[in-house]
Amino acid sequence: SSGINAEYGIFTMQETFRERLLHPGANTEDIITQYSSAIKVLRFLDPSGAILEKVCMPLRTYLKNREDTIRCILSSLISQEDNELTRELSSTTGTLFKCNEDSDLENDDWEKWQPQSKDMPTDPSVGKTSKSSDTISTLCSIYGSATVFVNEYRGLIADKLLTTSSYDISFEMRSMELLKIGFGEDLNQTQIMLQDIVDSKRTHTNILSKNKELLPFDIDVIMISHVFWPNLRSEDLTVYKPLSDYLEGDYSKMFSELKRSRTLEWRYNLGFVELDLEFDDKVLSFTVSPIQAKHARNLPFGLPTVSSRKPTKIFTS
Repeated sequence: SSGINAEYGIFTMQETFRERLLHPGANTEDIITQYSSAIKVLRFLDPSGAILEKVCMPLRTYLKNREDTIRCILSSLISQEDNELTRELSSTTGTLFKCNEDSDLENDDWEKWQPQSKDMPTDPSVGKTSKSSDTISTLCSIYGSATVFVNEYRGLIADKLLTTSSYDISFEMRSMELLKIGFGEDLNQTQIMLQDIVDSKRTHTNILSKNKELLPFDIDVIMISHVFWPNLRSEDLTVYKPLSDYLEGDYSKMFSELKRSRTLEWRYNLGFVELDLEFDDKVLSFTVSPIQAKHARNLPFGLPTVSSRKPTKIFTS
């Protein structure tokens, strides 16, 4: 009787998930949040994890097939806003992403090993999660490997770095160090990406200190080692001529003097521009892409004139 009641309860929870979450109208972030809550509650009710894995198997399968699941998980992990995943990541002291566990014989508690119950799910990628009671490991195990997370993390951190409003990446450095607990040496390329930002600040400051020519606005430049970054889109974009003449002339020359045997390839389509739109009675500030800034002067008659405040240009070296 108890077995029948348990099966009925599992079926009811699965159907509730299907009805409320497993459809295109549900946001991936909401599904992950509900899954995280289910992990905590069902682990408390059944520490073995058997009920959790049976109840959540359809949910895991659905998340695995959603294109943005990995990015949503990682975005929560490296978010500056407080949430359950960031708290768990900050408090970890050991390996967190147990996605590559190949055998029950590798379990630290091998002396307490018991045969898998016939009530456990048959999906091997799900069954491995029973060794780990934390939420992040369970989410990570949806894909069975840390590799997909590492690749997605590189793309996510690249997007953040290319749109940073300053050279301050202390938060990103801290997040990476925490993630390295789980990913290990797989994050070496990401570490180089972050170091590029640190080096860019030093090199850019050095170049500006030696150049007496002043532009009508401030610029920041990020210099990246493109071999270690994800592929960046390259689009032809004609920018403000005094700016391009300065960057491709004096700036590039001084860079080559500082960094022997290295040259620059400018990517004007990347980065962002901070500008002011001046109306008759007010000034509005915007942060836009370079292509949007270029067309700002083509606004319909009667709309504002444009004064650039701080365009940021990105290039590879």
